[in-house]
Amino acid sequence: MVSCRKCRFDKMKQLVAKATDGQISCVTDRENPIENDVEIAEEVPDLPLQAATENDAAITNEMETDKVIEDPSPPFIDHTLYFACEPSCSKTPLLNKMKEAYSTLCLVRKSCEMKCLHHLEMHSQLKKETMTIRPAKYTNMVHFSQMFFVGLMDFATSSFPEFREMSAENRHNIVQTNFTLISSLDGSYRSNHLFPNDSTVMLSYTCYVSEDTIDDFFKDSPQEMNREEAIDQMRKNMELTNKTTKARFGKLKPSIEEFIALFGMALWNDYKGLLSTEGEDLVSIIRKKILKELQFVYVKRGLKECAPRLGEIFCLLVNEEACV
Repeated sequence: MVSCRKCRFDKMKQLVAKATDGQISCVTDRENPIENDVEIAEEVPDLPLQAATENDAAITNEMETDKVIEDPSPPFIDHTLYFACEPSCSKTPLLNKMKEAYSTLCLVRKSCEMKCLHHLEMHSQLKKETMTIRPAKYTNMVHFSQMFFVGLMDFATSSFPEFREMSAENRHNIVQTNFTLISSLDGSYRSNHLFPNDSTVMLSYTCYVSEDTIDDFFKDSPQEMNREEAIDQMRKNMELTNKTTKARFGKLKPSIEEFIALFGMALWNDYKGLLSTEGEDLVSIIRKKILKELQFVYVKRGLKECAPRLGEIFCLLVNEEACV
């Protein structure tokens, strides 16, 4: 099990290196003590990354006549940004398209999960234009996960022309391959925003689990399930999530563009090697497109040395990979 995780961890580092044409240093020495058998990547990569530095200079030259502006975007992206207008002309069209598609995905998830409420509660929330975050129930999780999967397929179709050109089987494979990683990343992002000061973890778009609700979560689980063992495992998973990923989100506070870039990189992350050589080349091309636009965002906001921040943000993705 350890060697398998190490292989996946090493593969993640290789993909990061491909995307940035540089090296990102994360602790992988298996001889050192590892709590919960997972390494937490906290070191900033060795800098400068050659490609990142070259892109910084190129983008800066493109913007010689542009004015550096403050970040005007809100600190968090969810279904409420679905109705926000995007600029018709932008130098980051891919990130803008991904933001719009992600907000649409959030809107669909909210609508589908709210319909599982009692009809009186559902109408009460609709009248007040609110969305209540509620304790998760075991019986709802598979259904909510399936809705997320279907929505993620639509997110990829809306955001990436290259995805639409792939065969239906390959489109399904790439989403299925990386669905656990994407779910973990999205859960950490929302958990940190909604519950920054405690150990509560989001299990779906509207449902959470906490130390106080774990027992209730498993009340409607199958009778043949070993509930004590399941509760113990969930506590361990929550502790790992809070220490390894949620805390790092709180420390780095990624912007909307940074999170959306990570979301896209997680989608185009063939760490299990299920794609053909041609497919792997496509993954690398798309990841570089995402990074180029993110670097443009950095320079636009006055951050001309992008490589250190890119390294910190990538460690979020590496840590998520270590947990799944």
